[in-house]
Amino acid sequence: MKFLNVFKKKIVAGCGHKTLKKDKVTAFGESCETTIPISNGNTAYCHRCLEKMAIRCAWCGKAIFIGDPVTLYSPKDEDLKMPDYAVLHNEEITHMWDVFVGIVPKRVQIERGFGIRQAKYSV
Repeated sequence: MKFLNVFKKKIVAGCGHKTLKKDKVTAFGESCETTIPISNGNTAYCHRCLEKMAIRCAWCGKAIFIGDPVTLYSPKDEDLKMPDYAVLHNEEITHMWDVFVGIVPKRVQIERGFGIRQAKYSV
């Protein structure tokens, strides 16, 4: 945490923790700065809880934070062993193949205008 953050006003989030409007989140060895949405002086989650909500890309293992562009992947080889951290898109629906959540490749992010890490979520 930056030294100047000590003097900034904190908000009590719906999760019960105190948080800043803008702060760094870290998960799986990666960090980014996010701004949480505040409505009528309230927000649903603090930055520490947002860190716990991050998942890992099924293909490269990089962190996926709330608000990051994602895509769905399905392995061509049905015998491919996916890592334990791979997140299924929908565990309730059974297909002939599994569909996993992954990161939109950087090249696609640049071409399509993605790539801004801003926490966006609704409760």
